[in-house]
Amino acid sequence: AGSAFSGFWFETMPVRGESAKLDDNKDIFPKFLPMYTFEDNTSHSSAKFGLNTYEFGYRGSGTMTNTKLYKNSIGLFFHGTSGVLFDGGLIADNAGVGILNFGNFRPGNRMRNTKVIGTSAMYRDSVCPKGTGMMFSLNGRDQQLVLRNTTFEGYNYDSAIDCEENTNLVLRLHGGFNSYPYNMPVFESDVTFDSNENVFDITHDFFPPQKPWNTYLEDPNGSMNPTGLPGFFVQDDPRMTTFVEDGACSKVDRDGSFAQFCKETCMRRVFIDTGCCSEREANRQLDPDYSLVVTSVADPTKSFEFPKYTLQAGKWFINSHFDFVLPGGEYTLEFINPDGKLDLPFTVDITFDALPPACDGYVTKASFEIIKPELPTLS
Repeated sequence: AGSAFSGFWFETMPVRGESAKLDDNKDIFPKFLPMYTFEDNTSHSSAKFGLNTYEFGYRGSGTMTNTKLYKNSIGLFFHGTSGVLFDGGLIADNAGVGILNFGNFRPGNRMRNTKVIGTSAMYRDSVCPKGTGMMFSLNGRDQQLVLRNTTFEGYNYDSAIDCEENTNLVLRLHGGFNSYPYNMPVFESDVTFDSNENVFDITHDFFPPQKPWNTYLEDPNGSMNPTGLPGFFVQDDPRMTTFVEDGACSKVDRDGSFAQFCKETCMRRVFIDTGCCSEREANRQLDPDYSLVVTSVADPTKSFEFPKYTLQAGKWFINSHFDFVLPGGEYTLEFINPDGKLDLPFTVDITFDALPPACDGYVTKASFEIIKPELPTLS
């Protein structure tokens, strides 16, 4: 209790000092060791973190059972970490953020049977709503925190004292430490909120040129939005909303929002690889070999031309695939070459991100028809 920095932290640096000379410590790397038993631990009143797995991240495996983290600045901090299950805990009354989760590794981390409380009921008459339940970045699906049987409460309530309008969000994007492929936390089952106001919003513009962040989050049971219906939060951009059923999407009613909520919609992320191209040259952007026109079969007026995504990995620039998100339906695909003509790549490989956790009616390979150019006739 009362730490100047972190109540619990994982020392993951190599063994050093005189201990490094012991034969038993030869080739020992603490960051990869099993956790063994971590059970019935409590951390409170720490100036920074209640529990911290960084630096430089823990990559062993284990279960934190019945852990209580309260009245810290940040309750739980997962960073550079993988293979941890946070099972049966309480994260409450932390001044800033309950859970800070970003920049982790495959296979990610899991949380279940946990209660996350912004302000406990006993304090709400004398304390204004504050803090964020979980802050996360757009990391890959298998780097995210997977939640099951987890509740968020005490972030939106009426206090007995005079409070300014509550603009806090229970779930908030970090905005930094984003990495390809971009995705959101996974609400596997029984993730609930005690209020459907100010649960989630997209507060940044994640569509810079040539690097579109497919920003979306499923509300599996309607507890995250004022309609009370399941659906998806998506970036307020035609790239994300063109193919959604008319009238299903509405702008999130918050100042500075970049989001729409699309009710009773099932979105899935699609990757289409055409096999070309990559270059190893600094400060170079590849000229795309194709653009992709996607058109709804049910309503051909709904069409969008997607650019190729250029991924920079070190000095490599890779321009092999399209990356976008679609609701369920049937679609035609037209590949347009740099001359503006219909063409057909030598390779067309359609794959998908993981299935949406809760909805069905999502796109599959059978949802797409590739339109081929007419072959020239022999005279």
